[in-house]
Amino acid sequence: MDLTDRAFASRPRLEQMAARMAHLFVLRLLVVTACVTVAWWFIDPSRMLWVLLSVLVVTCPCALALATPTALTAGRGQLRQRGVLITRADAIESLSNVTRVIFDKTGTLTRGEMQLTQTCPLNEQSSEQLRAIAAALEAHSEHPIARAFRPFRDATLQARQVKSVTGSGLEGRA
Repeated sequence: MDLTDRAFASRPRLEQMAARMAHLFVLRLLVVTACVTVAWWFIDPSRMLWVLLSVLVVTCPCALALATPTALTAGRGQLRQRGVLITRADAIESLSNVTRVIFDKTGTLTRGEMQLTQTCPLNEQSSEQLRAIAAALEAHSEHPIARAFRPFRDATLQARQVKSVTGSGLEGRA
């Protein structure tokens, strides 16, 4: 299950509110319908059934109960097609209150195809050597950024004693 499906496994507040309102509406509708039925029993019993059905059809809460989840699902589909990842069910509702958008450095705005664009050596080693060393280390990583180093792998250079340091990356010997 991907993040979007997990987010929509729970129901957004708007959908929960619509379901509660529809539930209360149906309960009240049934009470009104019972009162109308009893009244028409005394007014004209031959028309009672048609009046009862008319009340139920005219006051059907389908628009409230069905339109909200349908609209949210359609919105979710449109966002997904445009590459927007929704991770919380109520995120769509919250968009109307957004005043600022802040992106972090984890690739939020990328297409998942990271590239190494520049290498700045801090010692006498060449950029090519440093990229090859980094590629040898990153060959042991499952992080999406590690894919950007694949073009720089050198078959003769292998990393040894590689370990992942949480929050710091990889370390090892080349």
